[in-house]
Amino acid sequence: MQTHWRKSVSREELGSWDLVDSEGNNFERTLTIDKIVVGDKTGIDGTKKKGFMYFKEERKPLILNVVNGTAIAKKYGNFQEKWIGKTITLFVANVKVGTAWMDAIRVKVTSASAEIPALTPDHPHWEAIKTALVSGDRTLEQIKQKFTLTAEDERLVQIPTVNV
Repeated sequence: MQTHWRKSVSREELGSWDLVDSEGNNFERTLTIDKIVVGDKTGIDGTKKKGFMYFKEERKPLILNVVNGTAIAKKYGNFQEKWIGKTITLFVANVKVGTAWMDAIRVKVTSASAEIPALTPDHPHWEAIKTALVSGDRTLEQIKQKFTLTAEDERLVQIPTVNV
């Protein structure tokens, strides 16, 4: 088994090396957008504000760059809040940066999640689904097969309703 050398360097964000198998082959990975947070990223040219895109299936975020953000916006619109719960596919592309060529993560937007509605507190079936979860009639995994949920809505839907 072989390990890409960049995996030995402490990295907190996804990089192209995270999409390389032990044989050196690139692979694609489809992930569900969980949240996007703006934060500071320090590099050789100082500290800059960046968007960090988090996924339900992956602990490491992807730094949102203009190329990838534009690809997502073409499918899901310009407002990041509408991207939550949508799926994207990450792949490796060899791109020119200045005078050098390097591997980078690029995004393909899939259409599968466009068919899955979001479950939010204003959804007409919110209370019924919440009751079914709390009573044990349904599991969270069963609900997630039919709806997308933000991390906050996932937390809220599992809290019992108190009747006053």
